[in-house]
Amino acid sequence: MLLQSPLWAQKQTASIDLKSSHFAKIEYLINNQLSLAEKSLKPLFTKALKEKDRISIIAYTAYLAIIETKTNRSTDALALLNKCIHDQEAQKSNLIQSSILYETLSACWYELGNYDSAQFYANKNIQLIYPDSSSIQFVRQKIIASRIAIKQGFIENALKDYDKAQTLSRLKNYEQVEADLKNLEGQLFYAQKLYDKADQCFILSLKKYAQQNNKSGQALNYIHLGNVSYLKYRDDSAKNCYNKATQLFKEIGDISGIAICKSNLSRIYLEASKHKEAVEEAKDALSLIKGGGYAMIEAGTLQQMGDIYGELNKPDSAVFYIKEALNIAQKMQHKTLIRDCYKSLSELYQSQKNYSSAYDYLLKAYRIKDSIQAITYNRKLAEMEALYESQKKDNAINLLNAQQIANAAMIEKQDLQSKKQKAIFIGVGIILCLVIVALYFYYSGKQLKEQILLEREVKDAEEKERIRIAKDIHDDLGSGLSKIKFIAQHSLIEKDNDPNDKLKKLQHIASISGSLIGNMRDIVWAMHPDNNLLEILIVHIREYAYDYFDDTSIHLQLHFPDQIPQIKISKEWNRNVFMIFKECLQNIVKHSEATEVVIRLTLDTQFYLSVKDNGKGFQLKENNLGNGLKNMHTRAQAVKINYHINTQLSKGTESIIVSALKDIST
Repeated sequence: MLLQSPLWAQKQTASIDLKSSHFAKIEYLINNQLSLAEKSLKPLFTKALKEKDRISIIAYTAYLAIIETKTNRSTDALALLNKCIHDQEAQKSNLIQSSILYETLSACWYELGNYDSAQFYANKNIQLIYPDSSSIQFVRQKIIASRIAIKQGFIENALKDYDKAQTLSRLKNYEQVEADLKNLEGQLFYAQKLYDKADQCFILSLKKYAQQNNKSGQALNYIHLGNVSYLKYRDDSAKNCYNKATQLFKEIGDISGIAICKSNLSRIYLEASKHKEAVEEAKDALSLIKGGGYAMIEAGTLQQMGDIYGELNKPDSAVFYIKEALNIAQKMQHKTLIRDCYKSLSELYQSQKNYSSAYDYLLKAYRIKDSIQAITYNRKLAEMEALYESQKKDNAINLLNAQQIANAAMIEKQDLQSKKQKAIFIGVGIILCLVIVALYFYYSGKQLKEQILLEREVKDAEEKERIRIAKDIHDDLGSGLSKIKFIAQHSLIEKDNDPNDKLKKLQHIASISGSLIGNMRDIVWAMHPDNNLLEILIVHIREYAYDYFDDTSIHLQLHFPDQIPQIKISKEWNRNVFMIFKECLQNIVKHSEATEVVIRLTLDTQFYLSVKDNGKGFQLKENNLGNGLKNMHTRAQAVKINYHINTQLSKGTESIIVSALKDIST
């Protein structure tokens, strides 16, 4: 959130006459040069105290608190504001003066990462100004409330506050808040993972802040643009945005803003495996905010330090920093950050083969489960528990080996005491050795022949598998690459192309490329020898369905059996079933206009998978099937799968995959 100067200066313009010009100047300097703002503020503050001008004292107190919060003096800022609140309550001052203090307290707590306190004072302020719910002050307070809700993860509440602010702004033509609203719109898109739309909003907001000569607003948008670029794997662009934001914050004198940029730059350097630079940026960030009370920045940067030392294979240092971050997160009761720290600790302990601690921390992370799918955690917990049990077994085996060594020593001692008995058995031993040697050579020759035959069979199988993989790559990737080549060549030879047409072709190429990457990933997954169990295929189907519909408005329902039989399945059947299922989901998103999808699986004597949507349906003609449906039927016939479609116009579509369990095993 952009920590702005108080939003109430216009409330009192009429009553404070020429003082409004002082307010405007201070507000401008707060957004552009904090040191000069503080210097200009002190004589005005002194004069107001001498004249006992209560409204000016409150206004200048709020301005000073904002400056101190931005310059690592948050303790002084909060003490100053709380003293004013106490004086206000004792003197029963007017609502406007209380509104000034509540709004400033909300902004300061937001900057410090304490979103519950920020929300508390924002709500109190809204209650004070609610009778004037069409004023620009009410609009701005709704913008602040929406930003706080985004940080708390309450996106629905954030959208409601944004809609109210946007509606009133358009109705009253409040041009002063256009930059704030566009930035807020970008944050809402970002929270919903709509990164392209968020990027566009932040660019527009950046331009509007530049027109207002508001460096603080520009720096904020550069940080958001850097975050979008980072999540879209454009690390160079992200680094450039963070550097621009850093430069602006340095010009302003905003210490907390500089610290945020350095923490983000540390993350970029870590991604590039530049560990020295990553550590330097993170330490600079922590040094800047030391003792300032910026809990969110400090905890996030400490966790970042833990990740860096984890990659440097320094587990003790990594655990130290992550536990420091965890301690801060627990004091803040910030569940998402607590969960991330638990996960990092679990991964570190697992790398040290301390499976007991790794399991405990993963279990704690699972119990937080703010936004984590249970299926992924269940599988990880099962794997961690298995590793833990394996470690216990290894310890038992080591103990048994030690006992065996002790027993061998005792036997050896007894043997030394019975040399006469050994002499008797020497001859028998020699004979037995000769027999054993003869048997060894006989069976070795036999095993060698069997091994040669087995190697030939393996080579034949590998050759068949290579041919099958080559066919899959040719079928799945050949046609897509040909399309890309055709579109690119056609675009090169055309003259005076329409820019929109070129953009559509590039988007088409990007779409084909994304599809090819997905198909290649599925080929590799199906080839992996560890994925030849029916249970693993079903887990893969569940996870793919969740991920595929995650960023859509389609509601997904899954009905899967609790118990899944341990059946090994052939690679061919595994791949074809998944590719048919994947094509079903793609057809729903592309063509059905559905709002709900139900996926149902039953396992008794047969594998029965149904994918049903409530979309518009279509007319199914046997002699006029598209390439997609033809390919699905071809895949089904290749591995004895019964695949058919039930569909009617306006009544949705159901795709059914049926296969006898006896036909799916290897």
